[in-house]
Amino acid sequence: MLIDSHCHLDDYENIPAILANAKAVGVQQLLAIGIGNGPADMHVALDIANAHPDVFATAGIHPQEAHQATPENLAKLATLAQDPRCIAIGEIGLDYYHLDNPDIPTQHAAFVAQLKIAVAAHKPITIHCRTSELAIPAAKAKYEPADAWVDLLALLAEHWIPHQLPGIMHCFSGNEAQAASSLAAGFYLSFAGHPDRRPDRPRQPHPRRNRRSLPHSHPPPRPAQRTRQRSPHRTLPRRPPRHLTRSSSRTHHQQLPPALPFNPSRNFAPLAPFAFKAFAFPATAA
Repeated sequence: MLIDSHCHLDDYENIPAILANAKAVGVQQLLAIGIGNGPADMHVALDIANAHPDVFATAGIHPQEAHQATPENLAKLATLAQDPRCIAIGEIGLDYYHLDNPDIPTQHAAFVAQLKIAVAAHKPITIHCRTSELAIPAAKAKYEPADAWVDLLALLAEHWIPHQLPGIMHCFSGNEAQAASSLAAGFYLSFAGHPDRRPDRPRQPHPRRNRRSLPHSHPPPRPAQRTRQRSPHRTLPRRPPRHLTRSSSRTHHQQLPPALPFNPSRNFAPLAPFAFKAFAFPATAA
């Protein structure tokens, strides 16, 4: 049995069919990410959660929409955060990848404002962080020498870590040092497939080396794209939650000795026990 820790159910029209297909392959509960196509519809995931008992939701303003973190939209987010079925704020963070993303100060301001909302609501966060490493040259010129991971961890140290609240590093793409900093700060790491093994990059952590890794059906980032035909954070084709079993198998179960069974979804329960406490996890090795 699995929990999808990051899916975009608001991309689909026939939600009952999507959920039925997920359950058929063992995906029992889902966390629907409430960013929509922007703040105007960041409530849609929560609407879905309130209509389906096995779905919970987040709400947030994606960093690519940081310029829309107006007082009105932040007030809307604060209201959504009060709903019991909104169990986290996100996905929020920094994205230095696309040329037409907001500038760095705008992204920082939106991120910090949402951290404050999460602290006030006493709820976890789910973070999106993407560097300019694989961006087109024009985007590199815009954002470098700044590094999204360095900036993110610095902002968290100032505005989040002192409050000792948990969170998720969604679709983690950092190196082992950044993973260690994230884990030390109380974050969980979520993976959509194999960790990056390119020889020119600092080594990434393998998810089965820690007990705070999570599976999700969201696809991993692709190489730089020069044009975008969809909303900024929707350049990747979504995978429905039924694909979680494939992603989780690739990420968490390869080369795992039979004597050490591991259900990565079990790691999700401590993150939001008030939401997932009723989930019956099978006995597995700790």
